[in-house]
Amino acid sequence: MPKNEKPTAVLDAYVIYPTPVRDILLNLDEQELFAPKWSEIIQDE
Repeated sequence: MPKNEKPTAVLDAYVIYPTPVRDILLNLDEQELFAPKWSEIIQDE
């Protein structure tokens, strides 16, 4: 992975549903530590 590229993580409904966990993960994204991704199917769960 190039030095400036942050890792990508697919977030499942089990980690984006509980508000405290989701807040922590999105905060880490704001700090540019990783790039969270999820699909519409995951979001609909």
